[in-house]
Amino acid sequence: MIPVQFQHDHLLLNQQAGWRGAFLEGTVLQECGGDLELAPAPGPPQPLLSGLALPASLALDGRDRIYLLDQAAGEIKRFDPCDGVFVTLPCMGGAGDGPRRFGEARAIAIWKNTLLVAEAGNRRVQAFALESMTLRAIWGPYQVTEAATGIAVKRIALHQPPEAGTWQPVALAIAPCGTAYVADYANGLIHLFDRLGCWCAAYNGVSATSPHLEKPVQIALDRAGNLYIAQEGKSEIVVLRPTGEHSETITPPDRPTALCPTALAVDDQGRLHLSDAIHRSITVVCRAAGGYTVKETYSAGAAADLVFDSAGNLIVVDAQAGQLNVVAPQALYATTGAFFSEGLDSRSYNCPWDRIWLRASIPSGCRVFVDTLTSEADKSGAELITLPDTRWTRAGTLSQTGEVQWDCLVQSAPGRYLWLRLTLEGEGPATPKIFEVRAFLPRNTSLQYLPATYAADTEGKRFLDEFLSITDAILLRDIGGRISQLAAYFDPASTPAGAGEEPDFLTWLGSWLGLAVERKWPETKRRALVAAAHRLYRLRGTPEGLREHLRIYTGRAPTIVEQFKMRRWLELGAGRLGAKSSLWSADIVNRLQLDEHAQVGSAQLIDTQDPLRDPFWSAAHRFSVFVPAPESAGDAEQADLERIVAMARPAHTAAKVHLLRRRFRIGYQSFVGIDTVLGHCAPPLVTGQRKLGYDTVLGAAGGSGGVQIGIHSRVAVDTRVP
Repeated sequence: MIPVQFQHDHLLLNQQAGWRGAFLEGTVLQECGGDLELAPAPGPPQPLLSGLALPASLALDGRDRIYLLDQAAGEIKRFDPCDGVFVTLPCMGGAGDGPRRFGEARAIAIWKNTLLVAEAGNRRVQAFALESMTLRAIWGPYQVTEAATGIAVKRIALHQPPEAGTWQPVALAIAPCGTAYVADYANGLIHLFDRLGCWCAAYNGVSATSPHLEKPVQIALDRAGNLYIAQEGKSEIVVLRPTGEHSETITPPDRPTALCPTALAVDDQGRLHLSDAIHRSITVVCRAAGGYTVKETYSAGAAADLVFDSAGNLIVVDAQAGQLNVVAPQALYATTGAFFSEGLDSRSYNCPWDRIWLRASIPSGCRVFVDTLTSEADKSGAELITLPDTRWTRAGTLSQTGEVQWDCLVQSAPGRYLWLRLTLEGEGPATPKIFEVRAFLPRNTSLQYLPATYAADTEGKRFLDEFLSITDAILLRDIGGRISQLAAYFDPASTPAGAGEEPDFLTWLGSWLGLAVERKWPETKRRALVAAAHRLYRLRGTPEGLREHLRIYTGRAPTIVEQFKMRRWLELGAGRLGAKSSLWSADIVNRLQLDEHAQVGSAQLIDTQDPLRDPFWSAAHRFSVFVPAPESAGDAEQADLERIVAMARPAHTAAKVHLLRRRFRIGYQSFVGIDTVLGHCAPPLVTGQRKLGYDTVLGAAGGSGGVQIGIHSRVAVDTRVP
């Protein structure tokens, strides 16, 4: 039993938390532990190609192109879908022991741009470049020495007569990382080569419970890197871990006579597909409680090799019939299947389990039955199988179609452990899918608030407890749960910040403090602003507060310039025109004055303040905000910043926001080190994206050293006088 961790007041079963299945019977977990659904039932084999001459081995490249080993001719052929025929690969093949020649070729395998050919007669493996057919390397022949200290190999001459210990490669398997496994028929070993073709190790399968491998003839890999090995004349399949240690031995059950596997493959669901020469069929073996069980068997002839394409279709090489058959993985689904969970531990004696909640997709004609079993003692998977059906209690039946969230009351007696049995039913073309399951505990019932006489009778107590669960589900769980989670709504880090029609409490929370938070802003910025609201409120109306507000939103510190600080007064005895002083006239604010400043189009009506003090009013209560912005910033960003400034500035002040970009503009942006770069080359001129005189420069960057009036004319610097 695997310990289950609490998820508040429930135990969770799904892809992320783990399904904790004791065993699955006619059901599968898709995508490595994802949705629970009925197992796909393969359709009948369909002929793909026929008229082949003694096909021995099959391989697919990254584009699902079919490569076939013609053992009789000693050639490798690739299927041409345009002409519908196999084309012989050039520059290789034919009988012989020279390079590119084959001597009793038994298997081929492909990894990316590398084609491997195992030759039992020449006792070697040749590696070719798949597209150019260049011979890259020859592995072997090798002389194998096996001792108590380990397994070692040494290379021997090709024409040397085979001696005891000379390897004989007959099967190949390549892992996704590029490492290759070679089955050694003569020595009963599996050799491991790295992606460069260097020998790394050899495995013999010996452990305390398993003997030495004998005459391995077929090997296959699953998604986890486990190695499955079929031996000549033996029905069991030996499984080795990726590191070479013996994992288990699979003996397919429920057969009238022993299997004699001639080919094997493992699909994405971990199911083992075995080609049986005796029964002339493909047997699918699945893991079950306490071992393995035969899922289904379908006729496919005497298969010499099996391989899955990227779509999950099983391609079968029928050597006797001389054809290729394809078996689609999901022609139909099984009509019924069950999922048995492991014991869910409440860690509480006599725990009253509350309810089971499911999130599922139920097509029309499908149902899910939920049964429960409780006990104070843990039970193994084998014990669950032997229990009679009367020990299980039906909790409910889910028949509502569509995407549903559904729950039912646990009606089993209290107990520390809870087991779930989910029975899925369908009609074949579709399957129910269960996305997640939650087992709630303990049962919080309002019966405890009623007089004790209502709980005096055991059966009456149970009936009343289940009857009150209807209102308890609303009062204690839904409403009570919302009240208990109310504090999360006042935390900027956890309060809902939905998009579209979803609840958005974050923006409302910011409005309580008069904070400028727009729903369209990124969620991370909104949460950061609301979290800093107390600090911004204390600094509100000050340059520091506005600067901090903009820094949180933009990620950059702005520059704030108050206009009164830009005044240059002419002081008696200390002022100089043009340096520390400025002169003004009556049109300093363009106030309309008869006989003084009354030109139409250049004067404005101003009915406030005193005209004699216009030099003071022109710079009073005004400031500018300079915000560094990327080149892509436009009107929308400008409007967002202006809204922030309008909310954070004092009410009697006027502000202007300037977006600073990487350019030098006298009188507008010219802060060296902030928005000005000396010596920076302007970006190239792109039609429709740049403006002449604003952010573009015509002409080459840099001069040639010649005199250019108005551009390059500094003697001894960039001008040469011959």
